[in-house]
Amino acid sequence: MAKKRITNIQTVTCTWEEAFKEFLLWKKAQGISETTLKDYRGHVKSFFKRFPDCWQEPNLKKSVLEYMADDVKPATFNLRLAYLRAFFDWCVGERYLQDNPLQGIKKRKAQPRIVDIPQEKLQKLLTLPDQRTFSGLRDYALICLTLDTGIRPKEAFQLTVEDIDLQHMKVTVPAEVAKTRTARSIDITPTTAEVIRKLMNVRPDWWGVDVPIFCSNEGNTVEPSFVG
Repeated sequence: MAKKRITNIQTVTCTWEEAFKEFLLWKKAQGISETTLKDYRGHVKSFFKRFPDCWQEPNLKKSVLEYMADDVKPATFNLRLAYLRAFFDWCVGERYLQDNPLQGIKKRKAQPRIVDIPQEKLQKLLTLPDQRTFSGLRDYALICLTLDTGIRPKEAFQLTVEDIDLQHMKVTVPAEVAKTRTARSIDITPTTAEVIRKLMNVRPDWWGVDVPIFCSNEGNTVEPSFVG
């Protein structure tokens, strides 16, 4: 007797809440940060709060397109797209959905954000730290690095000696430090490299390589809101 050929695979029935709970566990097992998990919760729950009865097709695709058609800034649109698409992609792989309703939707191009700071204000800012003290030299180096690279404060405060390559004038933001959880290398100017060199030279030897570059006078980690 000839066996019947399987022509399609049926989807598995569950609620979006059940699927989303599994998805978050899967993401957590991959080692993503609690901040990113919080972002997933916010974006996915925000969508289903607005469209509580749209889980199954064809209502899901219609609701998703309506949601993405909102008059929002490109950055908001792209965040919605990224978080919802990742969840729906996972659902397709787990057979909770047949297709990703966001398939084919592209990111919106945001207008470049240009911050024009008057030169006199920049000069005044650079004169504020007292470079004769450790904290002043640290603040000056941090300002130079930030102006030079646009690095996030939370990333900068976690950099260690091993993340700085003064010979090649590069700074590596490790994956566990980066907001995106992806390591990246950024170039710095000779001026910034020199001031970071000065900061590293005044560090006590007993601090070792694990103490962050931009630490307190006692070698303790400081928060991005730290001043002085």
